[in-house]
Amino acid sequence: MITKFVLISGLSTRKAVLFHVLIICLSIATVGHADDTDVALQWYQKGKQAFSRKQYSEAIDAFKKAFDHGYDEARLHHAWGAALYQTRQYNEAQQHFLKALKDPAFTQLANLNLGLVALQQNQNDQAISWFLKARDNGDSHKVRILAEEMLHRMNYSAEESLLPEATIVYISMKAGYEDQAYSIALDEVGASDQFLQFNLYASMRILGDEYKGVNANFNVFSLQNRESQDTEVSTMMMQLGYYKKQPLWRVNSNLGVTPSYLAGEPYTTAVSADLQLQYNLVRSMTLGGLLSYESVKAESAEVDYAAGQIVKSRVQLKQNTNRSTYYLTCQYEKHDLHDRTLGSNFYSYSPTRRSIQLQHRYQLRQAWSAITKLRYRRSEYADVNQIDGEIKPRVEDQIEAGFTLSYLLSRHATLLMGILHTDNRSTWEQYTYQRNEYTVGMEWLFL
Repeated sequence: MITKFVLISGLSTRKAVLFHVLIICLSIATVGHADDTDVALQWYQKGKQAFSRKQYSEAIDAFKKAFDHGYDEARLHHAWGAALYQTRQYNEAQQHFLKALKDPAFTQLANLNLGLVALQQNQNDQAISWFLKARDNGDSHKVRILAEEMLHRMNYSAEESLLPEATIVYISMKAGYEDQAYSIALDEVGASDQFLQFNLYASMRILGDEYKGVNANFNVFSLQNRESQDTEVSTMMMQLGYYKKQPLWRVNSNLGVTPSYLAGEPYTTAVSADLQLQYNLVRSMTLGGLLSYESVKAESAEVDYAAGQIVKSRVQLKQNTNRSTYYLTCQYEKHDLHDRTLGSNFYSYSPTRRSIQLQHRYQLRQAWSAITKLRYRRSEYADVNQIDGEIKPRVEDQIEAGFTLSYLLSRHATLLMGILHTDNRSTWEQYTYQRNEYTVGMEWLFL
């Protein structure tokens, strides 16, 4: 039933045939035996026989006649959908699989085949949603394994999922070590080189369904230093968002407010708006874009600026292959933050930044993944930068290279181990540095 799909997914010919045969058996052989004395059941049996001979058009005609004679069971609709799938009538196949879905005996298998239909229609998000339902609900071990295999071949990563589920809770906790900040060793300024990073993200649909609606998002981020409370940073984001999905594209827009805290005291408050677009170019390639605006107000006298704004735009191209996912991301940022003490000596903090990043995620084995990242960023500061009475422009070139190894402990939990090297070259000497960061952490995702 999915010969075309598994072949382009990179399976060997032998594995593709075995996979094809298994799906056919699950789709047709499980429907059981029928009483040939009934006319409708006779047509149903003729349809099964035609399907086994790969005479799919004849099978479709037979299933239709069985239905016309009053046979309206889930097993008929499931077999009918399988025959329609083979003749590439995906919309019609989907309707019959949805009817089979109503029977608990066929729910898990129908979820799997609805995922295959969505995949053929370039509806990757829908395919992932159906495969997750087939994997996580039902008693058939074979169907569960097949759904998991499809998710792996789509390079599905739970932490990257943006599906508008009714409720999503994502928790990340990482402990790390960094040898220096800027060009200063951390132990020389009373700060620890060890840190703890915590992130909690929750999203709940409050109106609509999975295709269109309104959701509420909440995110808490905290970065703790073991010895110096002065370097402890935390933020709390609250958003209200609208989303809409179509077969080939989706759009998200959000309005939010984000207060931040330094050493437990109010630091800044940001009000933001963003628009996100995603379009499926072809089956395995997705183009995404982001445009965001942020208005920032300082809440503490410790902040050098009083108010300002930040504008960001991003374009990302995502390409899936057999076991790999590639991300090419280009980003532009414009910071315009107003100084409290214009005319005195001060550092600059309103950069224009342009960056390009290439990330590669490779599925090593069923539970192991390797993620490599390479990023280049150029920052140009437009402020009047005065140091010791001399006006000196500040320009920085930064290169980051990282490697992360992830292990899927369960469908909810992932173990992460990573290293990140940063090389920052600046026209201001104190901002020229090299830094190594080592982390180990856990991520939990609950849908």
